[in-house]
Amino acid sequence: MKLLDLFKSRSRYFYAIVYVVSIISSVANIGLLILINDIIRQQYTGEHFNVNYIASFIGLLVVSFATSAYFQRSLVSITNEIMCEMELSIIQKVRKATYASFEKLGYEKLYSAFADTQIVSNIPGAIINVFTAVITIVCALVYIFFTSPMSGVFLFVLMILFLVIYIVNDSKNAQNMEEVRDLQDEYYGHLREFLMAFRQIKISGIRNNAIYNKHLLRNRNDTKQIKTRLYQKYAINELFGTYSWFLLLGVVIFILPWLLGITIIQVTTLVTTIIFLIAPLGKVMTFIPSYNRFKIAINRINRIEKLLIVDAKPILEKTVHDSFQTIRFENISYQYGGNEQGAFTLRIPELTLNRNEITFITGGNGSGKTTFINILTGLYRPDSGRIFIDDNEIDWQQYAQFCNNMSVIFSDHHLFRHNYDEHDLSEANTELHRLVKKKNLEKVFKVDSNKIDVNLSKGQQKRTALILSLLEEKSMVILDEWAAEQDPFNKNEFYSQWIFDIKSSGRMLLAITHDDEHYAKADRIIKFKNGGVAEDIRNQELSYDC
Repeated sequence: MKLLDLFKSRSRYFYAIVYVVSIISSVANIGLLILINDIIRQQYTGEHFNVNYIASFIGLLVVSFATSAYFQRSLVSITNEIMCEMELSIIQKVRKATYASFEKLGYEKLYSAFADTQIVSNIPGAIINVFTAVITIVCALVYIFFTSPMSGVFLFVLMILFLVIYIVNDSKNAQNMEEVRDLQDEYYGHLREFLMAFRQIKISGIRNNAIYNKHLLRNRNDTKQIKTRLYQKYAINELFGTYSWFLLLGVVIFILPWLLGITIIQVTTLVTTIIFLIAPLGKVMTFIPSYNRFKIAINRINRIEKLLIVDAKPILEKTVHDSFQTIRFENISYQYGGNEQGAFTLRIPELTLNRNEITFITGGNGSGKTTFINILTGLYRPDSGRIFIDDNEIDWQQYAQFCNNMSVIFSDHHLFRHNYDEHDLSEANTELHRLVKKKNLEKVFKVDSNKIDVNLSKGQQKRTALILSLLEEKSMVILDEWAAEQDPFNKNEFYSQWIFDIKSSGRMLLAITHDDEHYAKADRIIKFKNGGVAEDIRNQELSYDC
C-alpha cells in the first residue's frame, strides 16, 4: 500500500476541488485577519471608520464559513470511504489467501489490521488539513514580513527552532508506539482464547487464574506502563508546543519593541497574527505524531497483506470436471516449519482416489491424515508433486477450481447461522424435509427468516451440517471425525445406512475415522503413519445389504 493509493478512491477532480476550496478558505481567513488589524489601526489612530469594512467583514465571514463547511464535509466523506475500501481490501485478500497463510497470520493480527484501517483512513484528511494550515501560515508570515520585515525574520527563526525541538522529542516516542502495537496483537490472541474457550476456562481454576494473571493481566500492566510513559512524554511535548506560543507573544511584547523599535500598532498586528496562527500551526504540530502512527499502521497492514497474497487463489464458483472418476496424486510433498528441527513432512509417492467409493482415512495424531485432507481440499498447496484428474494433469489454479466439487465437514466444523450457501430452506423443499427426517432432526432443525437455529448439541450440529452438505449436491463428501460426537443410535445409522446413501447418490465419500469396529463398511481403508500412507486396504470381497 502506498500513501498515494489512498487518494485513488475518488477522482482527481474531487481532490482538486477540495484543495481549491481549502485555499479559498485560507485566503478568506487571512483576509479577515488583515481586515481586523486594519480596523484596529484605524480606531487607534483616530482615522475615519470605513463602513464598507462591515460589508467586507460579513462577506469574508460567509465565504470562510461556507468553504470550511464544504471542506469538513468532504473530509468526512473521504475518511469513511477510504476506511470502508481498506477494510474490504483486507477481507478480499483474506478470501483469496491460502489456509496456510491464514494459519501463519493468526486472528489477532487480522483484528489489529482492521483497527489500523481506522488510523490509516485519516491520512487524506490529515494531509489536506496540513495543506490548508500551511497555506494559512505562509500567507500570515508574508503579512508579518510586510508589516515588519525584521520582526518576520526573528519570529520565523523562533518558530522553526520550536518546531524542530517538537519533532525531535516526538520521534523518540515512535519506537514505544510500535511496542504498544505488538502488545496489542498479543492481547487480542489471549482475549480470543479467553472468550472462545470460556467453558474450558470456567471449569478450571488453575487455567482461569493462569490466563488472567500470567497473560491478560501482565499484558495489560505492561501496556499500561509503556503507554503511561509514552503519553506523559506526548503530554509534555504538547505543553511545550502550547507554551512556545506564549513565549513568542512575550518576545513580541517585551523584546521586539526594545530590540527593533517597532511601534505599538505593529506590536498589536503581530500579536493578533500570532494568535491567529495558533490553530493552523497546531494542526501542523498535531500531524507530526499522527504521521508516526500512520507509518506504523501502514507498515503493519503491508506486512499482513504480503503474507496473505502468497499463493492466493481466485474465488471460483464454477466447478470443473464434476463428472470425474479418479483423482491421482504423484510425488506429493508438503513440509511444516521449513528446515527447522522438528519440522513435519508429508510425502505421498502415489495415491489414487476413486469415485463411487467409501474410503476411510485412519491414523494416529501427527500421522499426516489431516494434512492430506487439507491438500486434497486445496487448503494447502503442496511444495512439489503432480495432480491428475482422470489421468489428465492439471495445475494448481485448475485444481483450486476443481475443489468446488467438494463438500467438507471438519472436526471443528462451524455451523453458519446465515444461509450463505443460498439453499432452499422453504417448506416447499421436499428433499430438505426428507433429509431432516432421515437424520432424526424433526422438531430440532428450525429456520427463521432464512436463518438456521444453531443452538444445538454438537451431534445435532454435525447432522445439520451433513444435511446442508448433501443439499450442495457436490461430487465429493469429505467428513473429518464426523461420527465422534454422535450418540450410539445415530452413529450406527451413519455407518449402517447414511454412508451408503451418499455412495448410491454417485458421490465419493471420504471420512477420517477411528471407529475401527465399522471399518468393514468401507470399500477402502487408507492408514497414515509418520507422514505417509502406511497401508491401503480394499474390502472388495465384502458386500452390503442396505
